[in-house]
Amino acid sequence: MAKRKKTNVARKLLDAWVPPPSAGDPLGCVATTFTFESRFFEEQCVSRFLRLETDPRESSAAYLIEREEKLASSRVFVLVDRSNAEGSASARWDVLPVNPPVGIFHPKISVLGWRNWIRLIIGSANLTELAYRKNQEIFGILDFYDGGIVPLDVLTLSVEFLEQVLTFCPGASDEPGPKSRILPFLRHLSEMTQDWEIKPLGSWESPEIVPVFVAPIEGYNESVLKRLDRLVRSHGGPAYSARVLSPFFDQTDGPDSEQVYPVTNELLEALTDRGSRSVEYMVAYEQLPDGRLHLKAPSSLIRNGRKTAEYSVYPVDEEIENEVRALHAKSVWLWNDRWHLYMIGSSNFTSAGLGVNGRTPNFEANLAYIFRDDSKMVKMMKETFPPYQDSIDDFTTVQWQPADMAKGEDMVTGAVLPVSFEEALFEPGDNEGTLKLKFGQHLPPSWTINAPAHPGLVYSSNLWFAAEKPSTVQVAWVQKSVPNYVKVHWTDISGEDQSADWPVNVTDPSHLAPPEDLRNLSLNTLLEILCSGRPIYEVVPEMKNSNGEFSSSGTEDLPEELDPLKRFSNETFLLQRTRRVAKALEQLMANLSRPIVHRDVLVWRLRGPVGPLALAHALCKESRSEGEVAFLLTELVLVLRRINVTNIASSVDVEEARAEFNQIIEEIRTLIMERLNSGKILASMSNYITSAMQDTEI
Repeated sequence: MAKRKKTNVARKLLDAWVPPPSAGDPLGCVATTFTFESRFFEEQCVSRFLRLETDPRESSAAYLIEREEKLASSRVFVLVDRSNAEGSASARWDVLPVNPPVGIFHPKISVLGWRNWIRLIIGSANLTELAYRKNQEIFGILDFYDGGIVPLDVLTLSVEFLEQVLTFCPGASDEPGPKSRILPFLRHLSEMTQDWEIKPLGSWESPEIVPVFVAPIEGYNESVLKRLDRLVRSHGGPAYSARVLSPFFDQTDGPDSEQVYPVTNELLEALTDRGSRSVEYMVAYEQLPDGRLHLKAPSSLIRNGRKTAEYSVYPVDEEIENEVRALHAKSVWLWNDRWHLYMIGSSNFTSAGLGVNGRTPNFEANLAYIFRDDSKMVKMMKETFPPYQDSIDDFTTVQWQPADMAKGEDMVTGAVLPVSFEEALFEPGDNEGTLKLKFGQHLPPSWTINAPAHPGLVYSSNLWFAAEKPSTVQVAWVQKSVPNYVKVHWTDISGEDQSADWPVNVTDPSHLAPPEDLRNLSLNTLLEILCSGRPIYEVVPEMKNSNGEFSSSGTEDLPEELDPLKRFSNETFLLQRTRRVAKALEQLMANLSRPIVHRDVLVWRLRGPVGPLALAHALCKESRSEGEVAFLLTELVLVLRRINVTNIASSVDVEEARAEFNQIIEEIRTLIMERLNSGKILASMSNYITSAMQDTEI
């Protein structure tokens, strides 16, 4: 074969999840996918997004602690086609199955939000290890920030599309569950950009960017090729040439078939009616043992119909440097004498992928870049093509056979959970949780539900019938582990036994218990964490001995007057003994003075394992005199009163945040009053505490 054409644009897609230096703290992300691998997504994508510094393969305990801490301060959502929905790897982020009325949910969108930066990624890659590490994919990255160059309407249209998608997900936005979290988060992303100043570059310096979303929804269901045609015509007239890159095509070839490929017909309609037209296809291939070339496409691609064109086919290499890298990128390039339009994304060159030929479309997402013929963008965009060979001169030695989309997309081959199993939610409790199961109409006649961590049966059709077919059932959950999914087994109408996973999301993540290693930390451990100023996930593992128990060495060598756990007979030395606590309170105030991006962040900081309430209870448990604990709790309240709630409540209601702070203060004040009423505190100390407690609200 002819010499390979080389391209030099290659970037690791995982790098796009790494925040820029000035991005600020993570707020949350929303990602969509057709196929999904939960563990890979969390450990590779989310870990980069959150800037996790630990690795689960090196220190699982440190990783779990850091993951829980940072996820408690952020939002993570994945929207995935119902046929491929599996439970999340952590109860602190959500998986929302999407149930398309027809076709499949196929877009690949990721919206990553940090305090000062929003990144939009639209491309061809599913959230799987194969897509991110092996396949030949294509993706566009758009960064939005104050002073940026990308128009905000691209982000606005993307958020609006995601909001439309949510109507096909189970659950209600006004009830506890993932929908009540994702909609406010998306709206917050839009609101935070309102004061940003955008300075777009000129058309010679950067392309115009237009998102092209496809869905069986009014406003998104027009043919993509007709939309691209209008865009090109608005920039200098109709296109006369096109280049198509696609790994998958409709199965149109059959015995003695003379059919013209339907999508090609519509592509030709988008090209000029005057003069010649040319269409170039980039198609994956493999070399057959007999020397022939197997092109993974139908031969109908190059058959002429009513409207003719000159066709060229460029074989795309899938074996690169002795490694198989399957083609999965998709693009359509149109151009006229002055302008080019290059669309990349999730749409294959199929009727459903592009919504053509009267076909109801899939859900798809693409980006169209429009740029001048005399700009540097032409060369830059051409470099995004995968390695390919010269065009084929002789088609008599070619075998045409489209690739199997089901295999190429890693589609599930098992059963798909019936839509009548609507939503599974877990409600955390103090001692035990509750599993809430919501059912719709037309359930299978016989079914059971099991869970890996739950002994015996969770629920069944027999129990459901006996309860007179309730739309919602509640099952007590006494296990410590939080379920990420349950397994549904049923018998289909043909009598075959089937099974599928049913993802479980949490009603309110702020009610989740912290990791086992962070529960009921001792006062010494809390002070060690706070005084160090280091992250919890670094300090806690270091403080454990070989038996996995916390070492008591943290205060062994402290001078007696600095140790808050050793009592002097004379309480006048109390201030000296509390210097270490005072240092911890300074760090606690710094932690609480950081901006609050949503309610869960506030709850975690106030009621979490190293928050003021945890510190208050540890002081009560381990201080050795009523006077000492009352004094230290009073100092803690005074620290809380110094927090400027108006300044830190950047993304939550100020009054709601103030109410949360005041509730914590009131709970600590109750602990103080119990000590004052004991009669075991010196009068001078009691008078000071009483005076300090007169006005405790923020």
